[in-house]
Amino acid sequence: MKKYHIFDMDGTLADSMPVFAQNLLSLLKNSGVEYPENIIQILTPMGGLLGAEYLVKLGAAKSVNEVIEFTNGIADKAYGDQIELKPFAKDYIEYLYKNGCKLYALSASAQKHIKMCFKRNGIIDKFSGIYSSDAFSLPKSNPEIYLKLTDIIGCSPQDAVFYDDNISAVKAAKKAGLFTVGVY
Repeated sequence: MKKYHIFDMDGTLADSMPVFAQNLLSLLKNSGVEYPENIIQILTPMGGLLGAEYLVKLGAAKSVNEVIEFTNGIADKAYGDQIELKPFAKDYIEYLYKNGCKLYALSASAQKHIKMCFKRNGIIDKFSGIYSSDAFSLPKSNPEIYLKLTDIIGCSPQDAVFYDDNISAVKAAKKAGLFTVGVY
C-alpha cells in the first residue's frame, strides 16, 4: 500500500458539486452571458481565483472580487451547514489513517472551506495537510501542481496516490507520475 494519499474534496470526498454547479449556472444565466455547455468541467479544476478570472473574461461579472464574494457567500453556508461526505468516504479515510498512511487534501476550494467541511464531518484530524490550488496559482489540470505538492509533503510522485472526480485533474496527476484513482 502506498503511504501518501492525496484527495480532492468536491465531488470526490464530499458531495458538493450539485450545490456549486447550480449556483454558478444561476450566476451565468442571470448575467445573460453565453457559456460553453461544459462550463462546470472547465471551472472545476481551476480554483477560486482562476475560476473567477475566467468568469469575468466571459462577462459574467464585473470583477474577480465580485465573483469571489458571491462564491464565498455560498461556500460559507454550504460547507458550514450542508455538505456531507460521500458514502464510505469517512470509512476509507479512517482505514488509511489507521494503517499509517499520510493523508492530504488538494482542492480547488478555499482552504478554509475544506477545513470547515472536514471538521464538521469528523475527518480533519486524519489529514497531515490541506491545500487549495489557489496557493499554487495553478489549476489542477496542470501537472506542475502535483510535483510542487509532492515536494512540499516530502515524497516522490511515484509514492503518492491521487483521487479525483475530474478527468483533467486525474490526467495531469498521472502525467506528473502519481498513481491515480478516478472517483465517480
